[in-house]
Amino acid sequence: MWIPFVVAYFFPVAVDLPMTVRLAGLAIAVASALFAAWAMWSLGKSYGIRMDLYEGHRLVTEGPYRLTRHPMYLGIVSFHVGATIAMESLVLLVVTLLYVIPFTAIRIGAEDRILAAGFGDQFRAFAGRVPALVPFAR
Repeated sequence: MWIPFVVAYFFPVAVDLPMTVRLAGLAIAVASALFAAWAMWSLGKSYGIRMDLYEGHRLVTEGPYRLTRHPMYLGIVSFHVGATIAMESLVLLVVTLLYVIPFTAIRIGAEDRILAAGFGDQFRAFAGRVPALVPFAR
């Protein structure tokens, strides 16, 4: 998550945006960070960085998981978009499009396969009613 910001720091290419637009970007970034934190908190003991299931792991379908199967990733991607606007950074936009979004899509696919293998029909039913990333996309 931090790599795009390092690249943008060392290769600053600013796009001049009005302050109101920059503040809107900041609001998006803050709201996105809070949404991702809500998602982590909602997982409780089922939260982990590694993509594996363990004894006692449960499939969480409430809280932000009612809106999207991967709310933390939605928070991360939208945080990058908001930060891009707030920082007026063309480089951050390019890195987000070429690195953050593709990596997130790959990670979502891998996690969905692991969850389907571990939770079977319960996960497939969840996946059938809740979109992977963009709420209300069905």
